[in-house]
Amino acid sequence: MPTTVVALIIILFAVLPGVPARNIYKKFMGSDWRETEWDKVINIIGFSLGGVVVYIIVTSFTKLPSPIYLLPSTFDTASFGVSSFLPIALSMLGHFIFSALVALLAIAGMQVVGRWTRTSPYSAAWDDFIRVDVQGHWVVVRLVNGEAYAGFIENVDTSVKQAERDIVLVEPALFSEKDNNYKAISYQQLFLPADMITSIAVVHDPEIDERITQIGFNLFPEEVSNARK
Repeated sequence: MPTTVVALIIILFAVLPGVPARNIYKKFMGSDWRETEWDKVINIIGFSLGGVVVYIIVTSFTKLPSPIYLLPSTFDTASFGVSSFLPIALSMLGHFIFSALVALLAIAGMQVVGRWTRTSPYSAAWDDFIRVDVQGHWVVVRLVNGEAYAGFIENVDTSVKQAERDIVLVEPALFSEKDNNYKAISYQQLFLPADMITSIAVVHDPEIDERITQIGFNLFPEEVSNARK
């Protein structure tokens, strides 16, 4: 029977590879700010379990060492020694690598499912907007005081509540009612806290954006003409 210390070591070794795997997943897909601590733990365990399963399958037809650190007998004082360090280290490395691969496969799977179902693979519309729609575009940010700035978003908080979605705008240009245009100002970066922002619009780029409608055209011209009668 394993001692309490041995059991804790096994649990630690079994779960730890899921931590960087989940971080990789979050880096590409973001995380849901509404998820609970239990959800995070389950995700870590899931990535780690998937990694060790794939690693065990790989060891069945290769010479890679099995994950012996998951067996209580490995830490038996009668058999455990310096010679155990290398196979444990190599198998742990394999566990980490394959857990990361499972995370990457999960990312690819979510992207494919998103395309097939025409839904966003991200946890919130805000994350999809920032990660997909904003990339490579000018944006116009309107503030609660009525001011509007155009610029590029350099940094933005994703996977957070609406009240925490701060942004940093690069080379901001302030809208001038007199000139009816955006004029570049002397600031290089402009930090805008979330509570000052009312809306963010992505500026159309004709070179990379495809549109169904042309800018300035009435969507429903018959209804407009009927309203004028």
